[in-house]
Amino acid sequence: MQVLHDGKLYEFHADAVADRVITCDPQIVGELESIDLVEQADLEGTRRFTISEIQPDGSVQELEATVDRGRIDQLLRALSQPLWLDTPRDCATRYKLEFHKPDSAVAFTYSCRSAGSIIRGDQGFFGGMDGIVPGHFRAIVSAMIADQPLPEFPG
Repeated sequence: MQVLHDGKLYEFHADAVADRVITCDPQIVGELESIDLVEQADLEGTRRFTISEIQPDGSVQELEATVDRGRIDQLLRALSQPLWLDTPRDCATRYKLEFHKPDSAVAFTYSCRSAGSIIRGDQGFFGGMDGIVPGHFRAIVSAMIADQPLPEFPG
């Protein structure tokens, strides 16, 4: 099992379900570079935030959008925390996140089934790496996604 803490990637050896640590001496297996995504992507001034689900055919379906200043500020504060850059994983992201400013928009893809904290973009500051979002950001976005109405069944 690997755990990221303060930019260091620790490896623990545990049983199959990871509820019992077998070794008590974690090894540092790598140190990761971090960026401030709000600064690097110039996200200050965001007026609208959208989350869309990426469909199997590559199209997107909007799930949630907000213009709520308080919610947007929460998201930006969370992304101002270190965003750790790690080796890209071989997984498909599930969501598209868009930060809309009055005259532009910045988009990222987010969250693989096997790696829920992954964020990606084609911006140069990613350097071809995957970003690992702070836990607080993941919690906010997860709550927004979970707050969707249940589908209606045909009557």
